Amino acid sequence: MNTNSQRKGGRKATSARRKAAKKAVASKTDVKAPIKIGIQLGVKGAGAGELDELTRLFGEELRELDVSSVALAEGGNLPAGAKGMGLVAIGSVVVKLLGGKAFTNVIAAAKAWLARGERQVKLTVNGQTLELKSATVAQQEMLITTWMKAVSANSPVPAHG
Repeated sequence: MNTNSQRKGGRKATSARRKAAKKAVASKTDVKAPIKIGIQLGVKGAGAGELDELTRLFGEELRELDVSSVALAEGGNLPAGAKGMGLVAIGSVVVKLLGGKAFTNVIAAAKAWLARGERQVKLTVNGQTLELKSATVAQQEMLITTWMKAVSANSPVPAHG
C-alpha cells in the first residue's frame, strides 16, 4: 500500500515540476512582439535630396527615444543583376518599439516635426493610418487621440501614454 501511495505522490511531484518548467519556459518566450510604426514625412517645396536628409535627421531624433530600432523604409526592388542592399523610400522610416511610453514619445516627435514649418506626417500602425498636414494643434490632438484609440483596439499599444 505504501508503494502505491509513494508512486502517486511521486507522479504528483513530477507533474508539478513539469508544469513549473513549462511556465518558466513560457515566461522566457512570451516576449511582446515589437510594434511597427511606419512614418512618412513631407516638406512643402523640398526636393528628394533635402527630404532624404531631413528624414535621416528625424531618424536620428527617433533613435534618441526608447525605441527598439529605426530604419529607412524600403522603397522597391533593385533591377535584376544590380548590386546593393535595396532601395529606400525617401521620406519614410520604420520604427519598432516594445512599450506604450515609446509610442507616446514617437507621437510627440511627429508633432514636433509638424511644428517646424510647412510639413506633413503620415503614421501607420496595423493598417491604421493618420495623416496630419495643416491642422491646428487642437485638431491634431483630437485626430491623434482618435487614431491612438483605433490603434490600441488592434494592438498592445495603450490609448494614452
